[in-house]
Amino acid sequence: MKDILGATISGLCIIHCMLTPVLLIMGISMAGLSFLESEWVHQLLAVPMVLLLVWSISHGWRIHRQRQPVLFGLAGLLLLIASLSTTDVLETCLAVSAGLILILAHLLNRKLIRNGAMQCA
Repeated sequence: MKDILGATISGLCIIHCMLTPVLLIMGISMAGLSFLESEWVHQLLAVPMVLLLVWSISHGWRIHRQRQPVLFGLAGLLLLIASLSTTDVLETCLAVSAGLILILAHLLNRKLIRNGAMQCA
């Protein structure tokens, strides 16, 4: 369940990152979009993303001892952090890439946990 929730929040992050440019292209004014760029929106998405990543990947590690979810999780986290200190276009590219990698980390972790549980049964 933690991995599904983590993947969902990472997906919401991707939608958030893609939504602003799309709405701008559609002609929505920046004044109407200011809440999407607010720091609290980034924190609202980032804090649970990081907490769920640490919680679910560390739990999975104790079960399956596979490095891939840990490495994908770290790569996604590093890209997410890097996105915070770049320009708008690069920020979006890095954040979307981070979200996709984090989704991959969560889904792989979930699969490995399930495989580990089936092998123990």
